[in-house]
Amino acid sequence: MRTPVLLPVIVLMLLGFHSASEAQQYHVLRSGSDCGRLTLSYERLANGYMQCEMREERRFIGIDDKSVTWKRNLTILVDSTLRILSISGREFVPEGDCVIKGSCVDGVLYLSREEKSGRVESWRENCSAVPDVFLPELVLRADIPTPKQVFFVHDLASRNTTVRSTDQADGSLHIAVGTESEFVVAARGEILSWRMSAIDLAWETTDTPVSGIEPCDVDCGVFWDAGQVTLPTEADNIRSMDVRLSLTKDVGARLVPEDLRQHIAENNPGSGAAANLRITRTRQKPGDETLPILDEDLIEYEKESPLLPVTAESVRDRAAQLRLMDRNAGVVVGEIMNWMKSHFVEDPFVPVVAADRILETPRGTSLHAAMLFVTLARASGIPARLVLGMHPEGDRWRSSVWAEVWSGRWQSVDPGVGEFIDDATHVKLLHVADVQQLRDQAQRLRGAVRLDLLAVEEIDATAAGKLRTGIFNGAYSDRVFKCTVTAPRGWNIERRELTTQTSVIMAPEAGSDIRFEMQLTHNPYPLATREVFDAKVMALKVVLADVEILEKGEIRFGERRASTVLYSYRDTRPGSGKRRITTADCIFTIGERGYLFRFTAPSDVFHEYDGTLQTLLQNVVLYGD
Repeated sequence: MRTPVLLPVIVLMLLGFHSASEAQQYHVLRSGSDCGRLTLSYERLANGYMQCEMREERRFIGIDDKSVTWKRNLTILVDSTLRILSISGREFVPEGDCVIKGSCVDGVLYLSREEKSGRVESWRENCSAVPDVFLPELVLRADIPTPKQVFFVHDLASRNTTVRSTDQADGSLHIAVGTESEFVVAARGEILSWRMSAIDLAWETTDTPVSGIEPCDVDCGVFWDAGQVTLPTEADNIRSMDVRLSLTKDVGARLVPEDLRQHIAENNPGSGAAANLRITRTRQKPGDETLPILDEDLIEYEKESPLLPVTAESVRDRAAQLRLMDRNAGVVVGEIMNWMKSHFVEDPFVPVVAADRILETPRGTSLHAAMLFVTLARASGIPARLVLGMHPEGDRWRSSVWAEVWSGRWQSVDPGVGEFIDDATHVKLLHVADVQQLRDQAQRLRGAVRLDLLAVEEIDATAAGKLRTGIFNGAYSDRVFKCTVTAPRGWNIERRELTTQTSVIMAPEAGSDIRFEMQLTHNPYPLATREVFDAKVMALKVVLADVEILEKGEIRFGERRASTVLYSYRDTRPGSGKRRITTADCIFTIGERGYLFRFTAPSDVFHEYDGTLQTLLQNVVLYGD
């Protein structure tokens, strides 16, 4: 097993080999308003390593006009070339705090965010990226090469970008990070200010303690709470849902609660306007409409407005790249959705700005995502409109914004995730052509909408249907594949979504050569388990070096027989010493669901983990057929 990369650093820190901390306070400004505070402090270790501690607090007006406080404490450790070694911290939000962890092993930065509920989100970044809060240090040190990637602390993600520095007349230094952000740095190296102009966010230094923070109103009044809801199962296990939509007072709003998924089942004009709605999970796909779309009834949804600048140069350029002169509206819609999925980042602290500015830095709430999507669609010649609706979040009904796009018929799109809305839990209230209409309608409906859950039809009413997909309290569960597996105590769990499969990896520590992996694959053309197994064994000889099949056999997996293979191969990765690795595979299929369980360890210690492997397999639970 490799010696942990951070051990020498930890020893140095324990010995106290570091310089005095350098701390600086900042105002956090949103559209010029003082919405938060930030403290940055740096420690320089004797071996050239550095550590940055961030303490950030931001306030804004959230659901029901309440002040919401978001806090994050973050510690980042970098080596002498300012590349990341580790990240740790904690975020504090109204729903509960979560723990952030990150460590660099073999050039890979393993990051995780664990919520109070036990759910864990894991992802990977590049250790060679330099955190943006260390860029002033990098620019001031000529011995460090400019990085190809920058790690943006704001959203804990690294991206390819350019770093440019310019000397100012007053002796300060201006650092531009692509088109996303810019720093002004004093001659002695401290950050004087930082800005992301596209979303009106800035830090500005202050010599006095920051106090008197006033929450910023950034949601345009379209997000509010409509009461409690308790779903009997997870949202993606609902086939259909019946709700009663009521207006508790006459507000003059124009409700249009119908789309491909949702229909009025029964009108009940009793005390106030009310209707029973049935929302049904409906698979959607792009239509076949040909561009240009010439329909007088759709012109309203092709026009420009102040916050939807269809003719802005940056919007037209991006739309042209996505369209590529294709005349099939459905294909263009798909390209826009894919681009949104790859680029848009959720951020509840972004004020409402015009869509061309959102395009510069694609981030924000569901409102920002819908504005950007609608603008790009219209710039491509495709009618699109904004939708106001309700959606369960936790145990509450919350208002939300999504979009509808025309490609032969109106289809619902969740622009923030870049997918069609197929589920039965998004309840449409109305659609509008521009943001001002959305604001007006939302303000009228605020406090006047009541939703009562009448009935839910589950896709899977068995125990498997109650499963949640994700990592919870040291175990992974998957509703689609109807399985759960529990990790040994203290082991890390990481879930990776690949193109054709879900991979769940468990290991004693990040980057360990000892690991258990569960691969879940869809097999639309079911083959017999033996055929799939034989194909896997043949593939081993192609992709691995000096592979040797040690043993083939079968084991019982509950009431099922599962094919197994034990094999070894030479590790050809740099720094591996070309040692041999031993792997045990267990593979079987159930209908269209394919399961591969794999345990891997260096050959010289493999059998020391026989008990661990048996425990892992015993901890796998499969539900139903």
